[in-house]
Amino acid sequence: MEEEHNSCTICLDPLEINTIQLKNCHHEFHSHCIEEWLQINSSCPSCRNIVEHDIKCYYIKYPLF
Repeated sequence: MEEEHNSCTICLDPLEINTIQLKNCHHEFHSHCIEEWLQINSSCPSCRNIVEHDIKCYYIKYPLF
């Protein structure tokens, strides 16, 4: 069984609010972290699967405050 991560693998802070899940691989990140990451990279920071930079590729997991 895959282990669930409770922190953003980009900044290493806890995933509590402003969290987005990538639709194709289901990895979770803070919205500001993954947005910045995808400005430079085209892959998921966790598994390196290609991510289309489009809001349709994300699920918002927690409220954005």
